[in-house]
Parts: sequence; C-alpha cells; structure tokens
Amino acid sequence: MKMINKILIIITLLSLSINTQALMERTLVTTATYESYVACVAAKEDIAFDNVYLLMHNNRNKVNSEGDQIPLSFNPRFDTELLQHYHLIYELTKDERMVDCDMFASIIYDSLKEEFDVCDMGEYSPMGKKYEDVVLSLLK
Repeated sequence: MKMINKILIIITLLSLSINTQALMERTLVTTATYESYVACVAAKEDIAFDNVYLLMHNNRNKVNSEGDQIPLSFNPRFDTELLQHYHLIYELTKDERMVDCDMFASIIYDSLKEEFDVCDMGEYSPMGKKYEDVVLSLLK
C-alpha cells in the first residue's frame, strides 16, 4: 500500500510540473509578443530603445496576480531579440515603409507558439490604436 501511495505522489508531482511548464511557456509567448509590439510602436515613433528596455525591465520585475515573476526576466535571449525587433522596425520606418505593429506582433506570436509547441493557444488578438496610444504615453 505504501508503494502505491508513493507512486501516486510521484505521478501527481510530475503532472503538476508539466502543467507549470506549459503555463510558463504560454506566459512567455504572450509576454514576448506584447514586448515586441511595444518595441515596434517605439521604433515607429523614433523613441529610444532605452525607454523601451526600462519599461519592459520594470514591468518584468513586478509580480503578476498569482505572485509569480514574469519568466522573461530570467531569459536574456528575449532582450536581444527585442532589440533586434526594434532595429528592424526602425530601419523599415526610416526608409519610409509602412509598418503595422499588430501584424508584426502576430508574426512573433505565431513563431513563438510554434517554437514552444503551444499551438493550442488561441489566435493573436490585435491591440489596435487605443493600446498604441497607451504604450506611447508610457514611453514618453
């Protein structure tokens, strides 16, 4: 009987671990997408990347409603990619090309969903002009 209880406990712990990992991956995909959107908006408006980075860094260090830290704060890869996204959009707008930040964020979202194998997440939900105005007010 003790052996069965131990096996059940191990199975339960493994299940919780897998669910936690899946939740972190979904949070990471969502957060990285929104950060890329913010970088896009900033680059279009010629706002320095330092402002974007500080805003993202401060938000990452806050805790969400469950008391967990946003997982991107532990992964420097996303800071590098965020800077690359910023420079890409900046160069495109410098050449006077039109850039749709919602379309850009949608591409990031879809690629991260595929990378982290969380394809069961819903479709990207466009943020629109209202969110862009909020982002600009935070960055200025």
